[in-house]
Amino acid sequence: METVPRTARQKKVKARESARLELKWLMQAGRSAGPLSTMLRRRIRGEPLQYILGTQPFGHLNIITRRPVLIPRPETEYWTLRLAQSITPSPQKPVHVLDLCTGSGCIPLLLCSTWTPGSTTAVGIDTSLEALRLARDNTLAYASVVPLELSHTPSHLAPHPNLAHTPLAATPSTTTTTTTTVPPTNTATPTKNVFVPMHADVRDTNTLSKLLSIWRPFDVITANPPYIPREQYDKLDRSVKDFEDQMALLGDPPGSPDRDGLTFYLDIARLVAQGHVLAKDGWLVLEVGDGQARAVEKIVHSVARIKHTVIWTDPWGCERVVVARNLD
Repeated sequence: METVPRTARQKKVKARESARLELKWLMQAGRSAGPLSTMLRRRIRGEPLQYILGTQPFGHLNIITRRPVLIPRPETEYWTLRLAQSITPSPQKPVHVLDLCTGSGCIPLLLCSTWTPGSTTAVGIDTSLEALRLARDNTLAYASVVPLELSHTPSHLAPHPNLAHTPLAATPSTTTTTTTTVPPTNTATPTKNVFVPMHADVRDTNTLSKLLSIWRPFDVITANPPYIPREQYDKLDRSVKDFEDQMALLGDPPGSPDRDGLTFYLDIARLVAQGHVLAKDGWLVLEVGDGQARAVEKIVHSVARIKHTVIWTDPWGCERVVVARNLD
């Protein structure tokens, strides 16, 4: 009889604690995030706290956040750290990483900043210019990772013309970083890892395969693609739906068939199936939505033609990541 009232009371207590913490964080942010009254109004309107504060913790990093680029989630942080602990690259045995739908660049940046300097070259693909600018700004915040200028991409691999004529101006930073052209061996420098944000569409697999030709094969391919089904998207909390980019959330883009949010996994699997993209013994690591893991695993088996797969659960017990190894 008392279960429901107790649950309601617990929810109220939790909500008060959460509000108290948020107010504390807003006050601690000080003038760097704007006047407190302005920040409070933004929060009352439902804007995510991460956009207001301008950062989101991700492993040992503080990832810069800007609307409407997808905010890094704890689930993604968890499996990225697990992946970082599962592989031990070195300057003698370097790895190439491809991150599809890179957004803020949080996944490749956490890998690059965790692994030994000089061991990793990462390429991050996205269709959003705003996301690519943010990914580059995040790279500039960490001296252990070198951002590669997109304007120096070889002409036969030039980025989308809209991007080529749009400077990726970085936000002011007190951290000194080195900007370089594509190294002759397309690998990390002796003392730093390299991150290359690149404008491309994962759904155009033939063009993307050509763009990636100077870096492939990749030892690790990661992706946190849009995966929310259309019927679930309409039910999202307004703090998500009204502020974060729809194209970073909706698993079946407008104009595409309804595939229960699995469209991007099919495209990624087709890219991998082309060969020479994923290295022998390479890792394919795909974040998935609730209830999608088994379907995505089947796509990896049948379309990407990789048979060795496992599923990682997140800290809350949900099947969150399909991990495949190219062992055949």
